[in-house]
Amino acid sequence: MLGRSWWVCALITWIVAPAVSMATISYNVTGIAPVSGDNFSTAFAINNNGEVVGVSYNATFQLPTGGTSQAPTLTDGNGFFYTGTTTVIPALGTSPKGLSIATPDALNDSGEIVGASTQTGFAAMAGFTDIGGVVALFDGGVPTGVNNSGAFVGSGSNSSFRANGTVVPLTGLTSVSPLAFGINNGGVTIGASGTNSSTNTAPNIHVVQWAADSTTPTDLGGLSGFAVNVGFAINTAGDAVGYGFNPVGATKSTTVNPTNQNGSIVLGLPQSLISTGEGSEFFNGQAMLYSAKTQKMTGLGDLGGGFSVAEAMNDSDEVVGMSLDSTGDYHAFLFNGTSMIDLNSLIPATSGWDLINADGINNAGDIVGYGDNDGLFEAFELTPNGTISGGGGGPPAVPLPSAFHSGLFLLITLGAVKTIRAAKAS
Repeated sequence: MLGRSWWVCALITWIVAPAVSMATISYNVTGIAPVSGDNFSTAFAINNNGEVVGVSYNATFQLPTGGTSQAPTLTDGNGFFYTGTTTVIPALGTSPKGLSIATPDALNDSGEIVGASTQTGFAAMAGFTDIGGVVALFDGGVPTGVNNSGAFVGSGSNSSFRANGTVVPLTGLTSVSPLAFGINNGGVTIGASGTNSSTNTAPNIHVVQWAADSTTPTDLGGLSGFAVNVGFAINTAGDAVGYGFNPVGATKSTTVNPTNQNGSIVLGLPQSLISTGEGSEFFNGQAMLYSAKTQKMTGLGDLGGGFSVAEAMNDSDEVVGMSLDSTGDYHAFLFNGTSMIDLNSLIPATSGWDLINADGINNAGDIVGYGDNDGLFEAFELTPNGTISGGGGGPPAVPLPSAFHSGLFLLITLGAVKTIRAAKAS
């Protein structure tokens, strides 16, 4: 799901950088601590009333020793609903592997929530909805977006859907199952679908949208040079954000910092794979913005490290996400319509925070995500305070929760890899 927000001294900005003239506000940082007994929290979405959803869980991190490392081991966790105080959203059950976790992906302005959860008797995540105050299992896939009318969209292993009382399957550009990620208040759905192309020079997965009254997608294309293009969020005007990346086997253009001890695991991948170039498709990506007015896709650049992903936007076309900086560390960003800005430059230098990923933004410009808060991986909420500040604190840290955000998780596990392999085999 997706969001927006932006950022150093008024005189300097006025003199040297018209491109960042809009970045004249700074942000207050509020931490949303893990639930008691957990050691990790991340926020996924914030609505226009300032209500936040996310997940809190236990995780064991194994950083590099002797040149090897492993991905984190999750034990259990719960979703949360935050309004200044935290309300736990429990999992529907315990999977055979012992993992019990709920991940609310999105919420609307009425506080209705959709997401994923383990349930007793199933090894995979199942969908759940809390529409009109009724929590229910949704076995058609995992919902990843919901609008103010209570209509929601999502994807399963073999199909994508839109539901508003009745569940309607969504078709793709080809026979390969599409992926649906977001829906706006007009009912327009954004996602991705495979095309007939099977090369890495022309995209073989495009951003698509489905009109409110149609199950047939419109091909919005993708960024030049990227084989896989995915739309994660769409606003009221029909503008959308996401990113393009290249699959396994494509030329690697980005170097991830191998010496960053806190950054040894990227999107759940072991450091040993990162250092050898495996998984490099995740670091060839670039955030993008689609304009419904011009019908064009624009790359948003990055913070100097050659990789970015846009995860959310608001009705002012403010975009938030995550990007590598020039040292190979991950930072949350805000794109303000002109330039991409490191959100760490717009929080107090003494805050102790290193903001890693921004996952949601509302129309007031409030932003949520997660970062390193003096050594604790913790969800944050940023609220504009209208003044200028510089700096940014805290050590570099690892962007783990993105691997468990159901939207990106679905992209990686359900759609992109399967589609790429099918296209290459054709």
